[in-house]
Amino acid sequence: MLYQAYQAQSDMMDPLRKFASMAAGNIGARLNGSARPSGMSNLNAAYELIARAGLTHTRPPYGIDSVTVGNQEVAVTEEAALVSRSARCCISRRTSTRSNRACC
Repeated sequence: MLYQAYQAQSDMMDPLRKFASMAAGNIGARLNGSARPSGMSNLNAAYELIARAGLTHTRPPYGIDSVTVGNQEVAVTEEAALVSRSARCCISRRTSTRSNRACC
């Protein structure tokens, strides 16, 4: 249920973020690098904040390139098992002739 609420919120905010991005571009072009703060520069900053408030679905890599199985170093690969608009489920697999069962 949380994922559906997360996606609904993101979908509802998308038009507002696009409008804010367009408005910030237009106002920024009119300000043309003015060094003096004004009401328009404050409005431009507010629009930029709204435009950048988008949510991302990226995650850092786990960084597990290999594992030691017994006395042998075995490479590990990451595969996408399920990909949707809001998530990516990954499986890490050892690349060896032995089974991919976890060793305890």
